[in-house]
Amino acid sequence: MAKAAPHKLQALQRHLQPLRPRHENTRDNLAWYMGVTDKQPYIDHARQVHRLVKRLPHTREQQLALHHARQILSWYEAFSLKDNYAYRDSRAAENLRWWQRYTGDKVAYWAAAAHTADAPGLQVVPGGQSVRFDSAGSHLRRWYGDAYRSVGVTFDHGTLNDGPGCGTAPATVPRPAADFVNRALGDAGLDEYAVDLRSPAPKAVLDWLRAPAKLRGYRAYTPEQPQKSYMTGGSLAQWFDVIVHRREITPCTPL
Repeated sequence: MAKAAPHKLQALQRHLQPLRPRHENTRDNLAWYMGVTDKQPYIDHARQVHRLVKRLPHTREQQLALHHARQILSWYEAFSLKDNYAYRDSRAAENLRWWQRYTGDKVAYWAAAAHTADAPGLQVVPGGQSVRFDSAGSHLRRWYGDAYRSVGVTFDHGTLNDGPGCGTAPATVPRPAADFVNRALGDAGLDEYAVDLRSPAPKAVLDWLRAPAKLRGYRAYTPEQPQKSYMTGGSLAQWFDVIVHRREITPCTPL
């Protein structure tokens, strides 16, 4: 803005100022915003930032700045919604597609399986609640076909923590119940392995891979209800091209 339209810089700064993060830690900043009763002023400021940047001459530099402005707006809009799963995943997929087109590079998308899986109409049950949405992976598969490869990372049991900087106390995760696909994967008895789900397999295996699946998730995991967080609404064969399974996990450690 300073280079392309310096006379608009003051207006841009006026709208950016209220949008500056209150905390360096992203979770702390999200907690602050979720506690804001009236979020509309922040959304309005973000929309004005996007409009100002959009009106600049269309150069490669402007397109990058516009994308950043769009991401700022998406963040404030997403966390103003009571159920933002569908919004979040569609924006995430659009963001990935934009970066791939902008750079021409290969892209690796690392996120929870509920987001990376090819799962239109996915049902997620975090802590006993139920939400349905089209995953980011389903958008990417629709756009890229076989050029998008979905890799599922699973485990059988162990301990985990997922706080900021791995800061929460480790929680014990027992073996999954019999109706979870993780259980069958764990029954293989191997410490760690990878399986290409596109490979030829006996009919019984293919039938199992194509059957409705229930896969553990940990967005709202509590040791008191170890089997109450999972994803369903599809099959392993639909969701993933490859499974990487580890028998036992240990808590993360900050680098």
